[in-house]
Amino acid sequence: AQIGESLTSVPGLAERLEIAGMEVDGNAEIPTPEILQLLPFQRGDIISGHDLSWLNDALEDHSWFRDVRLETADAGSPASMEKQTEEDDKPFVPSHEPEQSGVSPPFKVIVRIHVVELPTRIAEILELRGDERFRADVLREFFGLKPGRIALEELATKMQLIATLYKNHGYDLARADYQFVGNNPAPPQLRIDIDEGHLD
Repeated sequence: AQIGESLTSVPGLAERLEIAGMEVDGNAEIPTPEILQLLPFQRGDIISGHDLSWLNDALEDHSWFRDVRLETADAGSPASMEKQTEEDDKPFVPSHEPEQSGVSPPFKVIVRIHVVELPTRIAEILELRGDERFRADVLREFFGLKPGRIALEELATKMQLIATLYKNHGYDLARADYQFVGNNPAPPQLRIDIDEGHLD
């Protein structure tokens, strides 16, 4: 994963970065605000290059994305005497960090997140049917089944894992399938059907 040249091309500043803005591109299905809600950082936070490396890895591991690449762009050099003169008439805003002697101001950057999405769907309601051997609430918690946006690839994997759980408990013919139902004005619903493999 690449974090962007700006993290390594500015000597002495890579460890103190102030987020001046965050941008997302490459997303065709998932709205930008929804992606930004995944981030633990926001505008004005002071972070390090290691924080961005961690964020890049975390987003790459997220089920919504096939690929993620973070870059930074210079949003303005650290405050200089000339800049300070222009800022004198603006109200004082306390720093996020206490003043430390000999510590340079953080380098302001725009964080750009390039994503390649995996197919996802949204379900406002999630229903499990046919779950006789295990309670629905147990299956929901164990497999992380909950309403919201879910990647179809991850959902297919969870169906396989549910079937495996049943097979490991003697239900050799068990299987699990899903379908999305509901059209406007009805809310979208994810319905999971569990066939425990009983022979008639």
